[in-house]
Amino acid sequence: MKLTHLSSVIYSEIEKRSIEEDLVEFQQQLLVKEGGRTRVIEQIAEIGSWEMILSSSEKLEDQSLVWSDQVFEICGYQPNEIEPTVGLFYKHIVSEDMELLNEAISMGMESKKSFDVVHRICTLSGQIKTVHQRGEFIYNQAGDWIGVMGIIQNLTEERNRVAGLETARANLKNILENTDTGYILLDEHCQIVSFNDRAGVMVKTGYGKCLQVGHNYFDMLQEDRKPYIRSLINKMINTKEPVGYEMSYEEEGQEHWFKIRIRPILGVKDEFLGLTIASDDITEQKQAQLEKESLTARLIQRNQALEQFAYIISHNVRAPLANILGLTNLLPVLGTEIDNYLDGLKESASKLDQVVTDLNRMLEIHKPCMYPQEQIKLTEIHEAVCNSLQNDNEDFDIDIRTDFSEVGSLISIKPYIKNIFYQLIHNSFRYLRKGVEPMLEIKSMDLGERIGLQFTDNGIGIDLDMYGDQMFGFYKRFHQEVEGKGLGLYTVHSQVKSMRGNIVVKSIPDQGSSFIITLPKT
Repeated sequence: MKLTHLSSVIYSEIEKRSIEEDLVEFQQQLLVKEGGRTRVIEQIAEIGSWEMILSSSEKLEDQSLVWSDQVFEICGYQPNEIEPTVGLFYKHIVSEDMELLNEAISMGMESKKSFDVVHRICTLSGQIKTVHQRGEFIYNQAGDWIGVMGIIQNLTEERNRVAGLETARANLKNILENTDTGYILLDEHCQIVSFNDRAGVMVKTGYGKCLQVGHNYFDMLQEDRKPYIRSLINKMINTKEPVGYEMSYEEEGQEHWFKIRIRPILGVKDEFLGLTIASDDITEQKQAQLEKESLTARLIQRNQALEQFAYIISHNVRAPLANILGLTNLLPVLGTEIDNYLDGLKESASKLDQVVTDLNRMLEIHKPCMYPQEQIKLTEIHEAVCNSLQNDNEDFDIDIRTDFSEVGSLISIKPYIKNIFYQLIHNSFRYLRKGVEPMLEIKSMDLGERIGLQFTDNGIGIDLDMYGDQMFGFYKRFHQEVEGKGLGLYTVHSQVKSMRGNIVVKSIPDQGSSFIITLPKT
């Protein structure tokens, strides 16, 4: 029994000793792994640790330092390549930063607190690095410092990134503030995040309001424009594609045009984060475009006039001229019948004179207008024309109803407006429909940036399917039973075009006609 008990005790001691050895080995492995983990962390963060135990037998510059592997790497050495000392480290301090470091250390010693300083070092290879250094002094019971320990972090890449961002930000700001384009940055709720000076000036001039960060972009828009802009932004959000439009406003009698572009700002997952609004002043381009269109229209009109002129010369002039030449050839052989031939000669010459007069009239219409623009009251024009027609035509009797409530006056060329009223009222009187009481309605319309004049009668009408493309031609007549030359509508059309206007006709035979003229307000 005693032997058995002894064996149990021995085996128990052996097992206990084995467990204790395993624990020691495990702890050693943990220390190795912990050390490795620390080195990895220091390497990732570019942070190294150092310490110094003060030795009274050595000068300060000869005091030994203990560096972690990362401190060696920050200074440009391989781990444990040299024996680091205070003097060695100070040799790596950039001379301009030496005073800054000494001041921080002195203040830490005096206050018995840690020191914290950012300075530059020059590595073994000559590379300049920016480091952040923080140290804690160790004191004995008597209050004397006996050592110091701290950390050093390489900030070079971070500083370079920050400097790069600052440079990029400064460059971007310089570009935005020196561009002719106005930029506004909005968040996903259309709140204003930022804008450049040019955008502020454009909004102030165009809307009379000031841009303010944090305010909603729609608060500065005119009420009638809000639905349209919202629809554009919604379209951009749905399609994730840029949208744009043009707008204009008038300042001191001059029209200013702007091209607006709205672009989405999308995240890495294509989610909508906000938008940018870019605005460019395109007034000069727009004026050039309008001038080009106006010049093109004038050239087309002149070309048509030349074609009509050539047609008249080849047809209307040739016949009377041939008659005159033929009659003059007969004069030497004529006897008592000469008086009859002279009457024919006179008639042909009269017709030729009338053609030349009409041609001069056509050329006069196409000359640049020399009349000034002036304020014109439509009621006065209407009354003057009616009085003139009554004086020229004793039987002038037509029911004319006017409505100038929307536009009572306009700024335009008075002789042209008067002639337009005269020709269209006169035509309504001349082309009456038998058995129907003649009636003419004249109405003015406010069409926003333009003014409309509408003349509607209940006369015999015109077959537009047959004559629509000849409606405003020179010498074009559509009712041979009514006397005329075919010049009235031609002059109306020419004068409307010269005033940058437009004229269209709607007509149904045996029902009546409606002439609609649109003119710019200024």
